[in-house]
Amino acid sequence: MTNSSVDGDGVSETRSMASSLYTETIGTGPDVVLVHGWGMHSGVWEDVVEALLDHYRVTLLDLPGHGYSRSMAAGHALNDLAAALAVATPALAAWVGWSLGGLVAQQVALAAPERVSRLVLVNSTPCFVQRSDWSCGIARPVLRRFAEELRQDHRAVLKRFIALEVHGSEHASAQLHRLKAMLFRDGQPDVAALEDGLAILETS
Repeated sequence: MTNSSVDGDGVSETRSMASSLYTETIGTGPDVVLVHGWGMHSGVWEDVVEALLDHYRVTLLDLPGHGYSRSMAAGHALNDLAAALAVATPALAAWVGWSLGGLVAQQVALAAPERVSRLVLVNSTPCFVQRSDWSCGIARPVLRRFAEELRQDHRAVLKRFIALEVHGSEHASAQLHRLKAMLFRDGQPDVAALEDGLAILETS
């Protein structure tokens, strides 16, 4: 299902639920795709969209099992997420990914480089957890504890995770307040999708 409209300022907007993946395209100009992080939804990009609209056509999407997107029956492996996003987004775009969204965007660039004009990573690297040759990531036991506690209280786990995401920021308190306010605004994420997302973060 696809709905299109033009607002009073002449800004075009298209919303789609193709293949159970929710996408929203706003504005005109070169294409930019924004991919949110683990446990969040596309609403996290509101301020970024506002800044981009004068110059770009922006595509927002909810990862499967997040926001308005339904989970994928076969699971949420990194390759499958990248493939689902690639077919639901413009043929050529700049991709911006936050956290898990950055890993998915990197996989799109690897699997279909002709679709990615440039890649921007926000709080995201090719390796999310610490390793012997990579000290910049999160400690593996911390991530595993999140996974173990998901089934008991996924809401509490998500709140702790976003606190970790903004830790060290100059504006951490304000950022955390805003993220908590919008965390469940567009519905509850699917726990199985959350588990698969943590597995991607641990193994990538």
